[in-house]
Amino acid sequence: MFLGHGSIDGIGDVWSGVLHPVRCPSHLLVLAVLALIAGQRSRFAKPIICFLIFASVGLLGTQTPWVPAVPSVVPGALGLVLSLLVVIRSPLSRYSLGGIFACAGLVLGWDSAPDSGVWSANLKLLFGTWIGLVLIVLNLANYVAMIPKKPVVRLGFRVLGSWIVAIEVLDISLKLNK
Repeated sequence: MFLGHGSIDGIGDVWSGVLHPVRCPSHLLVLAVLALIAGQRSRFAKPIICFLIFASVGLLGTQTPWVPAVPSVVPGALGLVLSLLVVIRSPLSRYSLGGIFACAGLVLGWDSAPDSGVWSANLKLLFGTWIGLVLIVLNLANYVAMIPKKPVVRLGFRVLGSWIVAIEVLDISLKLNK
């Protein structure tokens, strides 16, 4: 497990959950790539709603006994694929965009299983994690969408996407090498 899958002593379970996406680098990279994808498009409200719904499903699914733990390379692989979409700037239909955001929400929620065995503490952590995901994805997507869509900015998005590709390849190779 990574450092982000647990509570921080002294700040409470809800705040530990809110900070969870920031404490997991692979989660933060996926959220950044989603913001870049949203920033490349003019309309992204419905895909973000899909993200939030499926993040809830993934978070609640962590509390069911028959759902296995997510392999550690899955968020990195998702970030790699999404960042490649940013780099090639592929045209996506609104349904495929909604599917991409829904898949990201499900994976990030599924990978946010708390370590605590206490059900009430887990519920607080999961609620806080959902709040953190909401705040981060909405803020990043809105801020990136505010940037004017000039050719140099489009190129900058693609450069950021290529950097995230490199980071995710290194992350996946380190996790597979363990």
